[in-house]
Amino acid sequence: MTPRTFSHSLRLLAFGALLALTASAWAATVEEIPTPRPEGWVVDLTSTLSPEQVDELNRIGDRLAGALGAELAVVVVPDTSGVPARAFAVELFNAWEVGDARADNGLLVFAALDDRAAEIVLGDGIDSVEQQRASQEVMNRIMLPRFRRGEPARAIVDGARACAERILELPGVEAAPLGGGTSAEAPAELFSAVDGGSSVPSGRFGFRALVGGVVAGAGALIASAMWYFGRSKRCRSCGAEWMLLDEVRDDEHLTEAQQAEESVRSVDYRVRWCPACREVEIRRRSRWFSGYRRCPSCAARTLRSRKKTLESATYSTGGLVRVEKVCAHCRHSESREYRTPRLSDDRSSSSFGGSSSFGGSGFGGGSSSGGGASGRW
Repeated sequence: MTPRTFSHSLRLLAFGALLALTASAWAATVEEIPTPRPEGWVVDLTSTLSPEQVDELNRIGDRLAGALGAELAVVVVPDTSGVPARAFAVELFNAWEVGDARADNGLLVFAALDDRAAEIVLGDGIDSVEQQRASQEVMNRIMLPRFRRGEPARAIVDGARACAERILELPGVEAAPLGGGTSAEAPAELFSAVDGGSSVPSGRFGFRALVGGVVAGAGALIASAMWYFGRSKRCRSCGAEWMLLDEVRDDEHLTEAQQAEESVRSVDYRVRWCPACREVEIRRRSRWFSGYRRCPSCAARTLRSRKKTLESATYSTGGLVRVEKVCAHCRHSESREYRTPRLSDDRSSSSFGGSSSFGGSGFGGGSSSGGGASGRW
């Protein structure tokens, strides 16, 4: 590699890292989540929870609010539109201001099912080393094993029960026993928040978002560098030099799904061909923040979401929004509707700075610096 080529490559990598940094801050859209208050404590945009399970969680929430003045919110969404699940959940917690304003005793159980991510977010008033340990045990030994067995509703309900009993100390909840996890189900890295404190840096949300962006940018830089410098210029079978095929000729070696991904620019495929032994190598690079996700029907990254406002929110009534998902490859389609909160005259600032549109969320005014637990399955 010549010095000029190396310098150009470094510039491209730096530009990619900058894009990752800006996109990580731009993509969060917690406004899409309607507040459950004052009717209940649960928002399920996936229809995973049965009406009976929603009623049970609402009863737990009512008992917590009445007996202890604490607030427990449960939110289930399909995905977080590319935003890290932890940052999304913490921002939602602070936007809604879960928990009592003085005691900061709110708790959020959050799951993004398509992202295979779950979060427990603690209010600042209950964010101690002991409570962080308890929340990570609930995540590792109760929630994650059930998610991995394909029981998301049970994972959410049992996790919320355990949080109410073991973290918020509500008696008589009959939480599931801590014993469902094994070393295989709960790898050591999931306990990183137990010994070292919070699973995200302490401080206000803006600082945590900045740190998350830096980490995302560093990850982009490292991944791009690994892809570039990991390439072999010669065929592993015969040692001849690879030939990089152009965008027309490489389609001969791609499936219809892969061609569809390239046509919507969600994935870029590099196809190399050996003229000596005719071996073909295909390398896949996902385009971050393309707006496309993996289709549940054909598994291609060609599923696009679009939102349409059917009824605009007013100061007296909430609004109605329809979310439609269509696959550009297999034409699989999904549609769901959800209510948005009514407009509020409250001009108070949110806990992470700036004017908040969630003043009428119905929660008690609590805040979180990001302590709790994270899990992936």
